[in-house]
Amino acid sequence: MEEEQQSSDDGMVQGSVIYREICALPHYGKYRVQVSPWIVDGTFAGTVLRADEKDVLDLDSSVYPLRIIEKDTEKERQSNQLEKK
Repeated sequence: MEEEQQSSDDGMVQGSVIYREICALPHYGKYRVQVSPWIVDGTFAGTVLRADEKDVLDLDSSVYPLRIIEKDTEKERQSNQLEKK
Protein backbone atom coordinates (compact mmCIF):
# COMPACT_ATOMS: atom_id res chain seq x y z
CA MET A 1 0.00 0.00 0.00
CA GLU A 2 1.49 3.31 -1.08
CA GLU A 3 0.96 6.50 0.85
CA GLU A 4 -0.26 9.36 -1.33
CA GLN A 5 1.85 12.48 -0.86
CA GLN A 6 0.71 15.97 -1.75
CA SER A 7 2.87 19.02 -2.15
CA SER A 8 2.10 22.12 -0.11
CA ASP A 9 2.36 25.71 -1.31
CA ASP A 10 5.99 25.89 -0.13
CA GLY A 11 7.02 22.82 -2.16
CA MET A 12 7.38 20.48 0.83
CA VAL A 13 5.80 17.06 0.54
CA GLN A 14 3.03 16.67 3.11
CA GLY A 15 3.51 13.76 5.46
CA SER A 16 7.26 13.51 4.86
CA VAL A 17 9.67 13.59 7.76
CA ILE A 18 13.09 15.19 7.45
CA TYR A 19 15.76 14.21 9.93
CA ARG A 20 18.77 16.44 10.44
CA GLU A 21 21.90 15.86 12.43
CA ILE A 22 23.34 18.98 14.02
CA CYS A 23 26.95 19.51 13.09
CA ALA A 24 28.02 22.68 14.88
CA LEU A 25 29.28 25.36 12.52
CA PRO A 26 32.36 27.35 13.50
CA HIS A 27 31.93 30.58 15.44
CA TYR A 28 33.40 33.81 14.07
CA GLY A 29 32.72 36.40 16.72
CA LYS A 30 29.07 35.94 17.66
CA TYR A 31 28.08 34.33 14.34
CA ARG A 32 27.92 30.76 13.08
CA VAL A 33 29.08 30.73 9.46
CA GLN A 34 28.93 28.42 6.46
CA VAL A 35 30.41 28.76 2.98
CA SER A 36 27.80 27.57 0.47
CA PRO A 37 27.47 27.21 -3.30
CA TRP A 38 24.81 29.33 -5.00
CA ILE A 39 22.94 27.18 -7.51
CA VAL A 40 20.66 28.63 -10.22
CA ASP A 41 18.69 26.27 -12.45
CA GLY A 42 20.91 23.40 -11.32
CA THR A 43 24.13 25.20 -12.30
CA PHE A 44 26.83 26.64 -10.03
CA ALA A 45 26.44 30.42 -10.07
CA GLY A 46 28.76 31.55 -7.29
CA THR A 47 29.66 31.19 -3.64
CA VAL A 48 28.02 32.80 -0.64
CA LEU A 49 28.72 33.08 3.06
CA ARG A 50 25.71 32.32 5.28
CA ALA A 51 25.80 33.64 8.84
CA ASP A 52 23.54 33.75 11.88
CA GLU A 53 23.74 34.07 15.65
CA LYS A 54 21.50 30.98 15.96
CA ASP A 55 22.99 27.47 16.06
CA VAL A 56 21.01 26.36 12.99
CA LEU A 57 20.95 28.43 9.79
CA ASP A 58 17.56 28.93 8.19
CA LEU A 59 15.83 31.01 5.51
CA ASP A 60 16.17 34.14 7.67
CA SER A 61 19.97 33.77 8.02
CA SER A 62 22.10 36.47 6.39
CA VAL A 63 23.61 35.70 2.98
CA TYR A 64 26.74 37.50 1.73
CA PRO A 65 28.20 37.05 -1.77
CA LEU A 66 31.87 36.08 -1.94
CA ARG A 67 34.36 37.11 -4.56
CA ILE A 68 37.74 35.44 -4.71
CA ILE A 69 40.52 37.63 -6.07
CA GLU A 70 43.83 36.02 -6.80
CA LYS A 71 46.78 37.91 -5.40
CA ASP A 72 49.08 39.12 -8.18
CA THR A 73 52.77 39.00 -7.58
CA GLU A 74 54.83 42.07 -8.40
CA LYS A 75 56.32 40.31 -11.45
CA GLU A 76 52.85 39.48 -12.80
CA ARG A 77 51.72 43.10 -12.40
CA GLN A 78 54.79 44.37 -14.21
CA SER A 79 54.32 41.82 -16.99
CA ASN A 80 50.66 42.80 -17.40
CA GLN A 81 51.60 46.48 -17.59
CA LEU A 82 54.19 45.79 -20.29
CA GLU A 83 51.69 43.77 -22.32
CA LYS A 84 49.22 46.68 -22.27
CA LYS A 85 51.79 49.11 -23.73
